[in-house]
Amino acid sequence: MLASRHAFALACALCWGCGGASTPVPVKGPEPPGDAYEEVTEAPPPGRPEIVRPSPNAKAVWVDGQWERVDGKWRWARGGWAVAPPGARFTGFRVRRDRAGALRFAAARWTDARGQVIEVERLQTVQP
Repeated sequence: MLASRHAFALACALCWGCGGASTPVPVKGPEPPGDAYEEVTEAPPPGRPEIVRPSPNAKAVWVDGQWERVDGKWRWARGGWAVAPPGARFTGFRVRRDRAGALRFAAARWTDARGQVIEVERLQTVQP
């Protein structure tokens, strides 16, 4: 009986520890307009796993890693923390086929409250 109580207490503690606060993420932005897409010959590789380091700022949101196109090749941009201005939204990269069947890619982007593309700087984090 005592062993089962200890097992139950341990299970409750583990579940409680796993149910902590979730990682804050940016407000989801709108789909990119058609002219934001470029034709690509191959889909990006699968995403890469990342370790989410502790936030360096209470107002920061976590932006997942993204595939980018650089000189016609796929390049992984690591995820990181960012503090966006009020009203800013984030849209991750998109890959889709157009009506003719061509594969098209739109880079990840931040937009302001008016829908204009803006730059948002990533914060530096301490690596263990």
